[in-house]
Amino acid sequence: MLKIAVLAGIALVAPSLGAQGPAASSAGGAGATPVPPPAKKEKFTDSNPALLYWQAFALLPELKQPQLKIITEVLEGRLSASDPSVGTLLGSTRRALERFARAARGTQPCVWGTTLDEGPFAPMPHLTKLQQMCRLALVQVEAHYASGELEKAWTWTKHVHAAARHLAAEPLLITTITQQGVEQQAIRTTARHALSLDTDHGQAIIGDMKAMPPLHTVREALTGEHAMADWMRHMVLGIQNSPENEQAMLDVAQSLLNAQSQDADSSKSAAAKQALASMEEWKKNAEQGRELQARAEAASTKPWKDYQADLKEMHASLVDAGQVLKNTLPAFEGAMRKQFETQTLHIMLFAVLQPPDEGHLNGEMKGAVDSFEGKALMLNRDAVPWVISTQGSMNGRPLKLEIGR
Repeated sequence: MLKIAVLAGIALVAPSLGAQGPAASSAGGAGATPVPPPAKKEKFTDSNPALLYWQAFALLPELKQPQLKIITEVLEGRLSASDPSVGTLLGSTRRALERFARAARGTQPCVWGTTLDEGPFAPMPHLTKLQQMCRLALVQVEAHYASGELEKAWTWTKHVHAAARHLAAEPLLITTITQQGVEQQAIRTTARHALSLDTDHGQAIIGDMKAMPPLHTVREALTGEHAMADWMRHMVLGIQNSPENEQAMLDVAQSLLNAQSQDADSSKSAAAKQALASMEEWKKNAEQGRELQARAEAASTKPWKDYQADLKEMHASLVDAGQVLKNTLPAFEGAMRKQFETQTLHIMLFAVLQPPDEGHLNGEMKGAVDSFEGKALMLNRDAVPWVISTQGSMNGRPLKLEIGR
């Protein structure tokens, strides 16, 4: 009885030991049953990066206007990253940044869970939150550069490049444009310090960037936009039989037309009637909308010159179309321009990080051409920062990248 009581006590204090009691007591005895080795534990797998990003958002304290100003001034080069206020900011956001870094290192697919069945009403609060985290991470990059910690600076820059790709994991035009914006910020940050990097370090950066997953493309985004078009068609089909759907149609039409009325109820009523009329027009031109999307998808894979020709034809085909259809092209144009800009900025950065044997000289950069027109990039190194620019104008001005500070 005493032995049983002792074993029971062990089981209460340490169940794993108690479970071995009877077997242990017979160890070495005749006919003893050997205790099997413990099962090998399964290896932990990474979490969905989106969940880790949301943990980072939750850990990030609310940033007041003075703190947001610090971020902007550091990234624009108007405030040194060695300023005490920068250290205070990074210290107060340390836990959020560490969680952001773990999310960026994640190897699992990033699934944000956007409810695309809600069409244009689907909330995507993660876009602005992750943009802010990326800007804060680039301040951390600048702090490492200011301390001479080049490896740490590049590690944190890689986190931002990874986060840019995670932003567009659910491809839509808005997520693709946001992705390109963050990627460009990361490129410009590295370019500001390129003159302090030796050739080996520059080659390592190029190797790391080429090994990254490709950015999500406008072509992928347009495929994702099918979900929005499906939602619109579903609403159109149900509008006759559902007052709730009719109200939702009014809401989305007003949103698309930017018909936000702040006047009296009569003005709101007029705006609603205009929106409904537009939706009736959309129903009549649904086929034209599907054709436009197909043409945009085809154009999105072409070189800049051919894409521009297709874009002119698309604009011409919409002369008599409704405003809703006309409003779809600017977003497409913006996404395409951003995509070509980012490609060219990559080329600019790589060109300066791997100098030719004779070194960098003023004028045309040997072997480096822009993604828009295939023209040689131009380098002006008469002063710091150096400036690499395209020969042609994009959106009314040449694309430029500043090298050094």
